Amino acid sequence: MRNELTVVIPVYNVEKYLSKCIESILNQTLPVDEIILVDDGSKDRSGEIADEYAAKYNNIKVIHQENGGLSAARNTGIDAATKEYIAFVDSDDYIDSIMYERLMSQLQQDGADISIGGVWYEQENGAKYSPYASDITKIWNKTESLIELNSYQYFNMSFCDAIFKRSLFETEAYGEGKLRFPVGKLCEDFYLMHRIVARAECVTYTSTPFYHYVQRGNSISRNAKVNLAPMDASLAQLEFYKKWFPDLDYIAETAAFFAHASIYTTYCRNGQKCPKDLLKKINPICREYLGSVLKNSYIPKVKKAQALMFCYAKPAYKTIVSRREHR
Repeated sequence: MRNELTVVIPVYNVEKYLSKCIESILNQTLPVDEIILVDDGSKDRSGEIADEYAAKYNNIKVIHQENGGLSAARNTGIDAATKEYIAFVDSDDYIDSIMYERLMSQLQQDGADISIGGVWYEQENGAKYSPYASDITKIWNKTESLIELNSYQYFNMSFCDAIFKRSLFETEAYGEGKLRFPVGKLCEDFYLMHRIVARAECVTYTSTPFYHYVQRGNSISRNAKVNLAPMDASLAQLEFYKKWFPDLDYIAETAAFFAHASIYTTYCRNGQKCPKDLLKKINPICREYLGSVLKNSYIPKVKKAQALMFCYAKPAYKTIVSRREHR
C-alpha cells in the first residue's frame, strides 16, 4: 500500500512565485495526496491564486488566516494535515519532479522515520550550486543523526528538503507533547529540528539535490541587517542535548561555537563593524566551547584552524572571511 503524503506550503505575498511552486508539487512522479496552502494574511494576489488552484484540484486545500509569520503558517498546516507523512515547501521555492518519489522510496527501503535529500542553492538568474558531494546515501540511527545534524557534512537544519513521519510532531517524548515551530522567532528550523530528529529511530539521506532554495535579493538571509537568532537557537539546542544526550554535549557546544562565530563573520562579509556589546556576548561563548570544537572528530582541520584564529587572531580571521565573500 502506498504511503500517503501531505505537503504544507506557507504563503505570504509571493504572487510572482507561487504558481511555479505549486506546479512543481502537482507534477511529482509520486502523486501528493494533500497539498495545504496556508495564506498567512497576504496583501497581494497570493490568496486568490491559492484559491484558484484549490478550485481546480481536489487534493489542494487553502486556509486563510491573519498574518502570524512562517512558523504560525506551518503550524496551521500541521494541524490540518491528515496523511501519514508530511513535508514542507516554502512558497518562493520549487522542487524537482522526482523528489518525493526518491525520498519516499529511500524511506521505505531503509525503514526510516525521516528521509532527507540534497539542496540546490539557486540565484534568481538561474545560476545554482549544491554544497554537498553527489551520489552519497547514508542511514543513521538516532545518535548518529544527532551528530550529523551538527557536523554540516551532509545536511542542514532545513525542514524543506525532507519527508517526515507526521507522528514525530504528534507524540510525547523528552518531557514534551506535540511539537510545533516556535512562533515569533527567526531560525525556526534550528529551534525544532534537533527535537524532531531525537524522536526518530532512523534517518536516511541521499545527497542528490531536489529542492531549489531560491536566494532572492530581498530575502531575510540576504539582507544587510544581521540575524542574531542563531545564537539563541544554538543555546536552546545545547540545553536539550545536555539534558537528554549528555554524551553528545560537545556536538551541541561545537554548533553553539559556530553559530556565535557566524554572527561576527556576517558582519565582516557585509563590510560592517560588529558592535562591541555583541562581541562581549560572542567571545565568552566561543572561548568556552573552543575545546569542544578542537576535540570534535567530525570537524575538518581547516575549520578547527579557523576556530583558533577566531578566538586568538581576529584581524587575520576577518581578512580571510572577507576575502572569501568577494571571490
